[in-house]
Amino acid sequence: MIKKINHIGIAVRNLEEAVKRYETLGFAADRIEELPDFACKIAFLPCGESLIELIEPDVPGHPEGLHHICYEVDDIESAFKTVGAALPVRDPAPRAGAGGTRVFFAEPESLCNVETEFAETPEP
Repeated sequence: MIKKINHIGIAVRNLEEAVKRYETLGFAADRIEELPDFACKIAFLPCGESLIELIEPDVPGHPEGLHHICYEVDDIESAFKTVGAALPVRDPAPRAGAGGTRVFFAEPESLCNVETEFAETPEP
């Protein structure tokens, strides 16, 4: 069901400043998006086969740091049924995510208090 870690989400206070900091480590943002449905701006930085996702929430005072881990799956509907049968999920059904993905989230308490996202990525 799970193919790989798709991305690791990191909450930041200022997206542009955070991108610059990660650029000092050799990263380069390949895209920046505003996601009104998620109330945030994000930048994706490739890291091998996975991505670092920097997230600037629209919520003032949101803490910085590790926000979530995202697992890539082949079939989001199948993953939703499998995970939903075993664990509480936050979303009533898979929904649109960044970059044309379809996503859903498990309740953090069900996975050792780690915010966990599952994503099906579009074919290139």
